[in-house]
Amino acid sequence: MEQLLEILTFQHLCFAVLVAAIAGIVKGIVGFAMPMVFVSGLSTFLSPELALADLIVPTLCTNVFQALRQGPAAT
Repeated sequence: MEQLLEILTFQHLCFAVLVAAIAGIVKGIVGFAMPMVFVSGLSTFLSPELALADLIVPTLCTNVFQALRQGPAAT
């Protein structure tokens, strides 16, 4: 956690969590567009490279949850 707070301030971290939650809500409602919302929201206060790096884990998790929504047999 200390290494993360060296890159981001606590306020930036809280805002990043808020942006991720909003992007997750959009993905839940629409089914796509999480990367667009996430990167554009994070790019307002982070470098685009860091915003893109922060996109990997949440996108992977939401895609796995969406793919397994009806059980592993559905895939």
